[in-house]
Amino acid sequence: MRTRRFVLPLSALFLPLPALAADAPPSTTPVFTLGSVDVHAERGSSTTVAERALDAARIRQLDLDTVGEAVAVLPGASLARNSRNEDMLYLRGFDPRQVPVFLDGVPLYVPYDGYVDFGRFTTFDLAQVQVASGGASLLYGPNILGGAINLVSRRPERPFEGNLRLGIADGGERKAAVNLGGRRGDWYYQLGWSQLKADEFPLPDGFRDYKATPTDTGDARRNADRDDRRLSFKLGYTPREGDEYAIGYARQDGEKGNPVYTGTAGSGIRYWRWP
Repeated sequence: MRTRRFVLPLSALFLPLPALAADAPPSTTPVFTLGSVDVHAERGSSTTVAERALDAARIRQLDLDTVGEAVAVLPGASLARNSRNEDMLYLRGFDPRQVPVFLDGVPLYVPYDGYVDFGRFTTFDLAQVQVASGGASLLYGPNILGGAINLVSRRPERPFEGNLRLGIADGGERKAAVNLGGRRGDWYYQLGWSQLKADEFPLPDGFRDYKATPTDTGDARRNADRDDRRLSFKLGYTPREGDEYAIGYARQDGEKGNPVYTGTAGSGIRYWRWP
C-alpha cells in the first residue's frame, strides 16, 4: 500500500517580522524563567533524574504540532492512542497519572480519571518543553512517581518581536499561529493565538481492498476531525536583576471526533464525539 501524506508548512510565512523588530531576531526563543524548573545534581551524587528539554527551534524543525508528538521524540518516551482517541504519553512505562503535565510550573489535571490528552496541547506558543523522568524534582509537587512534563512559555527580550506560522496538509488539515511580544523598560508582554484543525484522517491507497470491514469508510476515516484553539497572554515586570513578577492567562478549547472501531473483537460500535 502507498500512503499519501502531503504537508505544506509554508515556511516562507514563518516570519520573525524583521520590518517591525528593532534588530535581528534572537537565534533561540527566550524562555520564561519563572515557569521553568531547573534541577542541578551535586557532584558525585547518584541521582537517577533525567532532565531533558526540547526547544522551540527543534520543535519547528521536526514539525511537531502537539506536545504528545514533541515528547515522543525524546529517549524513554512513547506515544499511544486509547479507545477515546486520546494521545497517551508514557515515560519509562509510567502513564500520565504518574507523570503530570505543567504549564509554567502550574499543574494541569483532568478531575474525571487523571488522564490528560496530550493531543489537545499544541506547541505553537511554547519556548521549551521540559521532561524529567526517573523521579522528578520535589519542586514539581506530588504525583511525580514517573517524572514530569513542563510546558514553558515565551518571554520577549526585544522592543517588538513575533512570528506567523501557517500550514496545510491532506485530510483537510490546516494550522495557523501568531505570537507577538515586546519589552519596554521593566515591563514586557507576550500574546499568542493558534488553531489546529482537520476534517478527517486519510488512509493509504488500497486500504479498502486490504481490510474490508462493515465500518470501512473508503479513502479516509470519518469522524476523525479535530479543532484545537488556544489563546495565551502574559504581562511581566522585572524591577531589578533577580526580581520578576508576572501574571498570565491561557485558554484552551478542543473538540474531536472518535473514528469507529474497524476490528472484530469489540463488543459493539460506538459513535463517540468529544465536544
